[in-house]
Amino acid sequence: MEQKVEETISTTGKRKDSKVFLRRFESMPLVYNEGAAPALSRSTRNKKERGFTFIELILVILIIAVIAALATPIFRRTFSGLQLKNSAFNISKIINYAEEMAIIEKFTYKVNFDFDEGKYWITRLDSWEEGSSYKRIGGRYGRIFKVPRGLKIEGRETGILAFPDGTSDGGYFKVLNNSGQGYSVKVTDFGKRVEVKEIDEN
Repeated sequence: MEQKVEETISTTGKRKDSKVFLRRFESMPLVYNEGAAPALSRSTRNKKERGFTFIELILVILIIAVIAALATPIFRRTFSGLQLKNSAFNISKIINYAEEMAIIEKFTYKVNFDFDEGKYWITRLDSWEEGSSYKRIGGRYGRIFKVPRGLKIEGRETGILAFPDGTSDGGYFKVLNNSGQGYSVKVTDFGKRVEVKEIDEN
């Protein structure tokens, strides 16, 4: 009898303790951490860790290919235009150099052109003696220059003479690409800059 009473008291005490614990637990404030990510199942984590799918990679490659196809013609036109402009200004620079050196050294200089090969170079009169010839100068301006592939030089004169008194033969040249676009190089009296202008197709 005493044992049953003790078991009843023990059971009743446990129930009371459980109820007290539940009341305390329910009265506790709920804390939510905004920075914490919700737990993911193993299957969800595996899906996220796969990265790009094959279809996504194909789509990215197709987009890059389309952009490259659209940009290539624009880049070629821009690059070709820069080549034309640079070639025309290089020719004008060579002519200006020959005119200046003719005055400084008191010798006749000549800018030579090979229209078939697209080449040009500077020579100088060897001496004032009869029968003297023109020889290529040395230094950085003494090499043979050539327009890039796909460009050509056109003109009536195969050479321009620059004299010690500051005068020159004058001349008119064109630097063109295969489409007929290009720049003109006009040599006038000494003392004026060599004129370089874009050729108007109209």
